[in-house]
Amino acid sequence: MRIRTRGWRLFGSLTLSATLAIGVSVLTPPTPSYAASYPSWDDINNAKQNESAKQAQITQVQSLIDGLNSQYDAAVAAVAAAQSDLDQAQAALDAQQAVYDDLQVRQLNAQAQADQSKAEAGAAIAQMYRSGGTNNSSVNIYLSGDEADEVLYQLGVMGRVGERSSQLYESAVTDANTASALQTQAQSALDQLTALADTAAQKAQATQEAQAALEDNLAEQQSHAAELTAQLSSLQGETAELQAQRAAGIKAEQAARAAAAAAEAARKEALANQPGGSSSGSSSGSSSSGSPSATTPTAPSSSGVGFPLPYLKASSGYGFRVHPIYGTVKFHYGTDYSVPTGTAALAIANGTVTTVAFQSARGNYVDVRSVVNGQTIYARYQHLSAFNVSVGQSVSKGQTIAYTGSTGASTGPHLHFEIHIGSINYGNYTSAGTSVNPVSWLASH
Repeated sequence: MRIRTRGWRLFGSLTLSATLAIGVSVLTPPTPSYAASYPSWDDINNAKQNESAKQAQITQVQSLIDGLNSQYDAAVAAVAAAQSDLDQAQAALDAQQAVYDDLQVRQLNAQAQADQSKAEAGAAIAQMYRSGGTNNSSVNIYLSGDEADEVLYQLGVMGRVGERSSQLYESAVTDANTASALQTQAQSALDQLTALADTAAQKAQATQEAQAALEDNLAEQQSHAAELTAQLSSLQGETAELQAQRAAGIKAEQAARAAAAAAEAARKEALANQPGGSSSGSSSGSSSSGSPSATTPTAPSSSGVGFPLPYLKASSGYGFRVHPIYGTVKFHYGTDYSVPTGTAALAIANGTVTTVAFQSARGNYVDVRSVVNGQTIYARYQHLSAFNVSVGQSVSKGQTIAYTGSTGASTGPHLHFEIHIGSINYGNYTSAGTSVNPVSWLASH
């Protein structure tokens, strides 16, 4: 089985906050000095560099996988060749076994013939002895068990055995020698082929083990490549979010500057229109009639939207990501802010508490419904350590509604904060549902 890499398969779990070590800015509300409250170009460039580094890792692993695939192909071919050699060796061994079995039968028949010939020769000698044709020494030589040719020689010299007896012994010797030689040859060939078959079997086993090892290595590298691909996708999402935050922050800063400039112009105009006033903004003091002096107008109030924490330090952004606990790709409906347990969670606008509850994944959580610029929104605060409000209670912007913690499916103290438009709907964790990016929404409101 050949293993190939695939683009978006995921194996194992990843802790996004640990693997995506990109710089994030501490986001604070705009101040009169217009201090940047959005990611800098350095933040974005660092994120892009992390993307490039991760892409280089993916390219390196892909090159390794290509090389392993080539080795795997060679291993498959080696297994096939070794198996073919083993099959041939086994076939030769089976054929030789049949030859050996046949020769063994022939050897047994030849030995039987030799035994019969020797018996006939012995009977002839016994007959000669009874008829006085030989003596006790001839019989003793035969019965002594010496080699048959030596017996023939001795009997021939003494002239005590006739031609018939000599032929019987010669036949016995020939049959016995032939049977022994055939058996020896068959056994030698069988031993050689057995050794060849054993060697072929060992080689086949070694090639199969090498193939299995390569297959395991390929599976491991495939899993690594999928893991890196998931990390790259998350990094790309973080980069896109940083860019969106920067664009929204610049837009909000420009709007704040324009509002401040308009307020300053109105102030100057009001001063200029006062009796004795000047465009420089100096006051004429109290009039001789004792009427109060005009006050300096202030800048228009904000839209009524604040921030959910005293300070914001994002640790995991909005959108698709690898869940740090479940290890699967899910839509992240909010932004995680890394803060210590017990940090005050603040209402972002005037509104009404609609939910104070606990759920296994969200932990302790609170929902606040508000109307901002004529639009109903829901702010959801999750993984809280304690509540400071109850259902139905009215709250004001900046009021402490709860305290942050790490309850529910959480890997550490933080606030998971969501913004939903109109109602709260998640879309089965595969789409944005009614949620919007909290960072972008807060920056634009």
